[in-house]
Order: sequence, then C-alpha cells, then structure tokens
Amino acid sequence: MNISQNDYKKAIEVLDKTSKHRENIISIFQNHVDELKSKKCYLDVGIGDCVITNFVAKEFETAYVIEPIWDFCNNFKHPNSKIIHQSIHQFKTAEKFDFIMCSHMLYGMTLDEIEMVIIKLMGVLKKDGILFVALIAPRNSSHQIHLDFNKAYINSHHIRNIFEKLCIEYEKEEMFNSFESRNLDDMLSLCNFFLYEDCGKKADLIDSDAFYNKIIQSIIKNEETGMYKIVQEEDLFIIRNEGSVVKNFYK
Repeated sequence: MNISQNDYKKAIEVLDKTSKHRENIISIFQNHVDELKSKKCYLDVGIGDCVITNFVAKEFETAYVIEPIWDFCNNFKHPNSKIIHQSIHQFKTAEKFDFIMCSHMLYGMTLDEIEMVIIKLMGVLKKDGILFVALIAPRNSSHQIHLDFNKAYINSHHIRNIFEKLCIEYEKEEMFNSFESRNLDDMLSLCNFFLYEDCGKKADLIDSDAFYNKIIQSIIKNEETGMYKIVQEEDLFIIRNEGSVVKNFYK
C-alpha cells in the first residue's frame, strides 16, 4: 500500500485544523510537570510537527529528540538540545532523563520490538522520572477503520499487556479526539494516511470496493452541518520510575 502526496497533504491539513491531540497531551503534561523532582533532561521519541516537543522542552535545561527524518527537525527550538537522527531501536546513550515522551510512535512494530523499546525507555528514565506513552485506543470509529484494515494493528490494548507483563505500574488517561471536514474526499485521504502510518504499510485492501464501503460506513456525517467526522480515542499511559522496576530489567 502507498499513499499519494495529495492524500498526505490533505490529511495533514485536516489534522492541523481539527485534531485535539496536541492540546490533550499538553494539558496532561501541565497537570504532571510539577511532580518532577528534577527538570534537567527531556527526551522526545519522534517530534512530528514540534508543537508538543517545543512546549515541553522549554521546561527542561537540556532536550534530546530522536528523529530520523531531518525535515521534521526544522521547527525544533531549544538553546541546549541534541538531535539524534536514528530510530529508537538504534538509539544508545549513557544519559538519564527526567521526562520522556513517546507519542504515537510504536505503530508498525512487532510486539517483541515494542517490548524492547519500553525496556530501553525505562532504562534511561531517571529515578522519580516520568514516561508518557500515547497510542490510539481500541474504541470508536477510527479504531474500527484500523481494525477492518488490519486486525492485528497496534493499539493501546497491546501496550497495556506489555506493561503488565513487565510488571510496570501505570496510570491511564483517556483522551477524546476527532477529525472533521466538509469534504468526504478529505476524510478518505485521512483514512489512507492513518492506515499507511499505523497499520504496518503492508496491505492493499484499501483498493477494494468492499473495504472502501466499510470506510464510508465508519465516517459520521452530521446532516445539519454537512460535516464529516471520524472519532478517535487515545490512551496516554503515565509511568513513574520508582527505581526497583528498572533494576529488575537489567539483572
């Protein structure tokens, strides 16, 4: 499966105009930032449009970002920063971080790969530090579209199971998000974008009439306003490093 430049452009426009993801994450961060005993070093795994990264980074003396795509880093602003142009799998450091953000970056991996990423992030999280991990939740219309395309697509249910397997305690915040447009074609472009980014880029069912009709059924239309909507719920896992968990990983 491939995504056209036109689909990509239209999808980003819908996200920029209507997504509440950035506001949701920033609001929850503001509720927890004062819990941190130290604000020396921040790590962001994948920076996207840099809005969340720049907001969070200003609270810390030093900011590290892991981002393999150079162009994504153009809007990153911090006076004392380090940009690592690698994947999270390649990343190695002796640094320890007070706060780590990993938001919607675990799609397209196997469960074993995700488990190793979680272990790696916990291993570089300072004692009393906080880790945020956000993913799509297995609820509502966006989930159904993903599920119809790839029944094994990664969502917060899988991450929760990994945390429980590793005996990592967490707090979960449920976040409500939605995407809207007056143009049905824009919503179909957004679906293409999500499936390409989140479902492993490996199937071609999007080209079939049957799957196209399933997508149409999952897009909500408000007859009064003429707006089309996809509802996406997201789960944010908040993990606090009490010290003993990380030691157990590396015995």
